[in-house]
Amino acid sequence: VAVKVYRKLESSRPIRWYARALRHYGAGMSAADGLAVPQVLQVQLGKFALLMDWVDAKPLREVLLTQDLSPARRARRIEKCGAWLRRFHDLSNVQMEPFDYDMMATRRQLHVDQLEPGSSALSNGSWFARAVKLLDTHAARFDGKDVACAKVHGDVTTSNLMISAETVIGLDFDARRRLPLATDICRLLVHLDVCRYLPTSHAAMDETAGSRRDVEALRAGYGADLFPDEPFFSFVLLNDIVRRIAIRSDKSASQGGSIGRRLELYRLNRRCRYLVQRLEKETL
Repeated sequence: VAVKVYRKLESSRPIRWYARALRHYGAGMSAADGLAVPQVLQVQLGKFALLMDWVDAKPLREVLLTQDLSPARRARRIEKCGAWLRRFHDLSNVQMEPFDYDMMATRRQLHVDQLEPGSSALSNGSWFARAVKLLDTHAARFDGKDVACAKVHGDVTTSNLMISAETVIGLDFDARRRLPLATDICRLLVHLDVCRYLPTSHAAMDETAGSRRDVEALRAGYGADLFPDEPFFSFVLLNDIVRRIAIRSDKSASQGGSIGRRLELYRLNRRCRYLVQRLEKETL
């Protein structure tokens, strides 16, 4: 048995919602296809806790770094994770809705505001600052345009996808905010990009400076029909890279920064620079 405690809640109402959501997605996932979410055993309202089946599984991040070291095995694993995410979205009422850039920018700014004054990321001319300006400049191309939206996972990372043999188990989803499907897809790709010992070589890069093979595997599992197209794909991807740089820069400043965090920041900034250079040329 596993116990999930929601320490920041002030009432028991969200606990009931989380339990219903887990049961909803659990019922819709296909065990035969190796797709699952944890099973709720009991709801403890007074303790803000859920009792769930214990899952004997490892985070996707650990599996990619210790088991799926060959390109073929990595691709198959990512494809399976793409299938899980597509099933999750299919169960989340996908519809075409107007894109709201202000909502995206506001959520990103919450993390940017946590950076200390004088942070190198905030300096004039930094790739980070140029990326934020570029996103604001390009927003008019997409704001109000219809894009595929659903109640997204909200934090689909290599830590919230667990692997048990050939089964993918998704954890810690929000599934309350309706956002573009690209939000989840790009979030996962940003995290996948740092789950490798060596950075992606130039020969293996796609036009977003990420792994072409990772993107193709995720698209194959997810389905090309709802996978975001360019240029919206690069736009949402850059937004999530900026968000992630802000989060990691803030933690590095406050905690000294581990080698792993510094390496992640290096790769994030490298990809940010590449995307900014490409998109700035398109703006001219």
